[in-house]
Amino acid sequence: MAAQQEEYKSDLVGATFPVDGEGRTYHLFVKPGDVNNRVVTCGDVGRVMRFAGLPGFKKTVEVTSPRGFVTISGDFEGVPITIVSSLMGFPNLGMWVCVVAVSVSY
Repeated sequence: MAAQQEEYKSDLVGATFPVDGEGRTYHLFVKPGDVNNRVVTCGDVGRVMRFAGLPGFKKTVEVTSPRGFVTISGDFEGVPITIVSSLMGFPNLGMWVCVVAVSVSY
């Protein structure tokens, strides 16, 4: 994992909003199209997994970032939705909202 993170960090461009060569964001590791326009956030990764395991949820994208954020996109009873862990409350939410906003597919 450490080697993967170092390789990932060496590919980043942009000091204000770093992304890699594939357009993946630094913290969440998602790229445009990975996030649906309906987003549910949970602080805890376990709750993200629990929600994604509900009957009626069909997973299409699952991303675990090197920083521990989990993003799962799919359809819940035919409605496109993404579930993302925010980890540690309000300090992370400021960064989280910006990253998710640029990664949403409409």
